Amino acid sequence: MILEMTNPPSTLLYFWEEGGLYGPFDIQQDGEWAGWPDFGQVMRYFRKKAQLSSKAFGELYGKEVNADGSAIAEGWIREMETQNKVPVDITKRKTIARLLKIPPMLLGLAVLEDLFQEPRVQTPHTMAGQSRLKRVGVDTTTYHNNVRTTWQLHDTGNAQGKLGQLYADIRVLESHEKQAQGALRSHIQEILLGDQLLATHI
Repeated sequence: MILEMTNPPSTLLYFWEEGGLYGPFDIQQDGEWAGWPDFGQVMRYFRKKAQLSSKAFGELYGKEVNADGSAIAEGWIREMETQNKVPVDITKRKTIARLLKIPPMLLGLAVLEDLFQEPRVQTPHTMAGQSRLKRVGVDTTTYHNNVRTTWQLHDTGNAQGKLGQLYADIRVLESHEKQAQGALRSHIQEILLGDQLLATHI
């Protein structure tokens, strides 16, 4: 059996909210929104989740923000999403959040808080009355590298010595999976499935 694997990215994937419910979305690196999720990626994610085309969303959004109710051009919607040109105006952002059912904090309408997930660690609770956006950074490069190396050794019949490391990775990933939600949980489950599949073949 041959399993084709691509090289994993060497950077952290960033999921957002408690347990990594949304994402992954890149982190903005520059300007006043540095550290926040890429708002264009967020907008695109929720537009697709709502099963709206760029054109359909442009019509819906235009009715809300243009005095004459004219549609926003499909090209401008794509530019907002691909070049992170989401309006700076808070009222327009709130409108986008409402129309696409985006949690407002994902469009910069909250306080940003970092959280790095570790196995078996309780997540801090947010105090009542505060709106905080949690960013969960998970580096899965090690697990991707370990499973790729072990598959290569398995193909040559020399993987038995890596079984202990594989089981250790599975335990850590299972711990992460229990804490994760949404998109992060799916990402971890994909890696975990590959590890478990490999373990059955060694």
